[in-house]
Amino acid sequence: MPRLSNTTSTVDACNRNSNSGGGVVITTTASTAVAKDDGADGNAGGSCTPPSHSSVSNDPLNDADGQWLRVCDYDSVRDEGMVLGFCNDTYRILVANHDGAVRATDLMCTHADADLSTGFMGPDGVRCPLHLSVFNLKDGNPQNPPAEKPLRVYNVKIDDGQVYVRVS
Repeated sequence: MPRLSNTTSTVDACNRNSNSGGGVVITTTASTAVAKDDGADGNAGGSCTPPSHSSVSNDPLNDADGQWLRVCDYDSVRDEGMVLGFCNDTYRILVANHDGAVRATDLMCTHADADLSTGFMGPDGVRCPLHLSVFNLKDGNPQNPPAEKPLRVYNVKIDDGQVYVRVS
C-alpha cells in the first residue's frame, strides 16, 4: 500500500481517479496517510491502488432527505480521534470521530489547500498540518489564524455499518 508522506502526494492521489468517478479513501493513523483506491472507476493501475479495494462506492443514495454519498465503513471512524479523507471527482471530505460523534467537513484547509486528514485531532477540532489553524468540526469555523473562512460541514448518517454524508 503506498504511503503518502506529504499533503501534495495526498492531493495527487485524490486526483488520480478523476476519469470515471472512482473514489479514494485516505486513512490517517499517527499522521501517516494511506490511500486506498476503491476501484469504482475500473482502473486497477497506478501507484494509488492497494492489493485489495475498499468497499466504498461513489453511487449516491437518494431519499426524502436528499442525496447521500457513502464515504466509508463505520469501523474506519468508530473510535474517538479516528479521521479519514474521502475523495472522488466532485467531493473531498474529511470524516472524523470527534467529541462523541462522527462528523464530516471539507477535506482541504480553506487557507492553503492542505489535506486536513494528515493534520492532528485535538479537543478543539482538527489542526491543519501546514499552518496549524484549528477547525471546529461541529460548525467548520477556524479557531485561530491564518485560516479565516470556515469549512463546509456535511450532515452525517450511519446506516447498516456505513457512513453517509448528505451532499445535496
